Amino acid sequence: MTFLNPAVLLGLAAIAIPILIHLFHRRKARPVEWGAMRFLLSSLASRTRRILLEELLLMVLRCLLIVLLVMAVARLFVPARSIVPWPIVLPALLSAAVLAAVGAVMWARRLVRTVLLGLAALLVGVAVFASSAEYLFQGSQWTPVGGERDIAIIIDGSMSMTLTVEGRPNFQRAVEDAAVVLDSCQAGDTVSLILAGPAPRAPVVAQTSDHEQVASALATLQPAGGSMEPLAALDVAAGALAEGHSAAKRIVLITDGQDIGWDVQNEARWQFLEGSFAQLPAPPEVVCRVLPMPRRYNNAAIGGIAFSRRVVGTDRPAGIDVKVMNCGTETVSRSAVRLTIDGARTFEQPVGPIAPQAAERVRYDVQFDAPGPHVVEARLLAADDMPVDDADLRVVNVLERLPVLLVDGSPSTRPLEGATSFMEIALAPAEGEDRPPDGGGAAFGRYLVEPTVVPITGVRDILDFTQYRLVVLADVSQLPPPVSRALAFFVARGGGLLVAPGGNADPAFYNAWTSAEGGRVAPCSLDGRLEVGEDPARLGLHTFTHPALTLLAEEGRSDAGDATIEAYWRLAVDEQDGSVRVGGMLDDGSPFLVERKLGEGYVAMTALGLGRRDSNLPTLKCFVPFVHELVYYLSAPMVADANVRAGFPVAFDLLPRVEPVAAEGEYAAQGEAVIVAPSGQRRALALAGAGEARRAAFAGTCEPGLYRLVLPPDMGGPEGGRTWKDGSFPFVVLREPEESRLSLLTTADFERVGRHVDLFPARTTDEMRAALVGDIPGAELWKHLALCALVTLLGEVAVARWITIQRRSHVAEEISFGVEAVDPRSLRAVLEKRPALQDETTAGAAKP
Repeated sequence: MTFLNPAVLLGLAAIAIPILIHLFHRRKARPVEWGAMRFLLSSLASRTRRILLEELLLMVLRCLLIVLLVMAVARLFVPARSIVPWPIVLPALLSAAVLAAVGAVMWARRLVRTVLLGLAALLVGVAVFASSAEYLFQGSQWTPVGGERDIAIIIDGSMSMTLTVEGRPNFQRAVEDAAVVLDSCQAGDTVSLILAGPAPRAPVVAQTSDHEQVASALATLQPAGGSMEPLAALDVAAGALAEGHSAAKRIVLITDGQDIGWDVQNEARWQFLEGSFAQLPAPPEVVCRVLPMPRRYNNAAIGGIAFSRRVVGTDRPAGIDVKVMNCGTETVSRSAVRLTIDGARTFEQPVGPIAPQAAERVRYDVQFDAPGPHVVEARLLAADDMPVDDADLRVVNVLERLPVLLVDGSPSTRPLEGATSFMEIALAPAEGEDRPPDGGGAAFGRYLVEPTVVPITGVRDILDFTQYRLVVLADVSQLPPPVSRALAFFVARGGGLLVAPGGNADPAFYNAWTSAEGGRVAPCSLDGRLEVGEDPARLGLHTFTHPALTLLAEEGRSDAGDATIEAYWRLAVDEQDGSVRVGGMLDDGSPFLVERKLGEGYVAMTALGLGRRDSNLPTLKCFVPFVHELVYYLSAPMVADANVRAGFPVAFDLLPRVEPVAAEGEYAAQGEAVIVAPSGQRRALALAGAGEARRAAFAGTCEPGLYRLVLPPDMGGPEGGRTWKDGSFPFVVLREPEESRLSLLTTADFERVGRHVDLFPARTTDEMRAALVGDIPGAELWKHLALCALVTLLGEVAVARWITIQRRSHVAEEISFGVEAVDPRSLRAVLEKRPALQDETTAGAAKP
């Protein structure tokens, strides 16, 4: 706390005026001896205490009035980065005024007077010293900016900025504050403009002195959606400032203070940004304008759409879970969630009520009637304060066929005696049988999975596994080196591999199997085979954590508890290998399923074969879903995921179109590729490669929502896939669900960030502007002091009037003796004529 006009503090000496007036009136009173006063002594003793309190109250009010007026004229100021708390300066001066007033009233008592006036002088000295230190510190910290400056303006374009606060969206406030920054710039200042979202976008990326260009970009700016990545935006701002030629650098970040994306605990990322700032001539000051946020709000949001499995076909319904979150402070009343497929088929289910910060899930079972991409939209049918998060999108690529290669290490001519017999039946029990679809559509002629059984002797000729999604080694002893290398390469490119070792498995081969890079292929080592005999082992269902084992572990719905295992391999797992995890165990603590991440694909190994020789598991009802879940899980990496995180680039391998061109649809010009953003903006893509193999990369995934890849008629999409209903290839950029929760940065968060960058949080527009131009940001309190002075003045007038009325000093009273008033002159004349009476009266007055 300091004063903008410190010289005016000399006016504190005016506090002596009411004190001197009080002392002057005290000396003016002279005692008059009057014999009759002895009858009033008892009354005067009580009145003296009251008069002393009345004088004390009046003196305190008059001294406080002078001090308040002096501080108001001196312009009491509280800096935003104050080193002297206000309870030091303001209470010290007010307390000094009170002590001086009490000392004046108690002037007759020398010791009390000396102590009180000494304390008052000490308090005034402390206040003056503290405010002077604050004044010098602020002057050194906020040197007025002279000359030209380079300024980078960053506007938070996240989804939460669309929230309406006090009748206006915060994004509109941010644009208005950015205009204030622009107005405060001098003619030679250069400015750049950055919209911060999942990935920063620069409408004005280069430093320019054309302020009209920046103002035009501000007028057309729209929120990016999703969550903000402040570190990426600050890094882009540092790059823009590096192009400027001024020594003074400033970054103005205007945000609502959401903590999503700040990553304040990640010291490494902030140190990297600190290094980027260090490359500038001088580290820039970051002025962070924090916009107001509501304390209470109503907001329900779609928190995500999840499919029961990643591999979806037309052969059976797929489960779709929609998460509904209550991110507000009020209970969400009962509403409904509408699920829409390709904008045509709709399903609706009720939801709620939902308590604050709670969530519910709504389940839909949907069977898709055609292969290819399908757009799924979930929309909450309720009104709240942030409607932008009431809907969410996903794209699912429905497969027509899923080819799986089953390598049988112990084939048999007898029914159900081969190592792959039960798996083949479980994957395709009635191939060729037409089945009516669930909910209409075309007839289904086959199952999704197409198993191909090859004996171990036939796999020697297979060196290219790319035509399959998954390879199963069932009771295979070993593979020839060329085949094992080709299979490891297939997994590293995203393929799946399931090893179900039986009695023929060769531990030496699996334990030494390595990829071309030298890494192990098998997720564990085969450490001896056990023949259980009369005491069979069982599955430890409570240990099943792998996604493919979820259905087996469902109590009351699965008969996996009836499985008896007569023979199995002990699997030795390297606990130091971070790419390996155990998905489930047997009841004796031995691993049942172990998985390794190898490149882009997965390798899974079971402890036993999946034929009838090792257990009765293939004869149980749970075997069919178990096999299907394993196949879907291991095949998933090869299924193109059309849902990408915001800010991450996507790439498309454009192969020749394998399906005939429809008469209707949207197509690009010959040889071109176009991305249509959610806002409808079209962006051309640069194509790499030549001939039939072309590749397109897109890095502008900064706006969450539905994108469409539009290609010419002769060019196919990813892997030559099928198109959507309009002839394009859709994909979705995901938004961050936690952006709806409005979790704000704390003071400790700003302090942690301030260790790496020169950060100043500005709570108001005036603080932001003051920090930008070099003024001392803060708040003046002269208006509050002036109001207090007015109240004090009114109080002094009221107290003085009340005392006057109580003392009746404004009324002239007549004194009468007896019933009739007697003239003093007549009384004197009577007494002179009657000496005896006079002597009698005098004698009576002299008695004690």
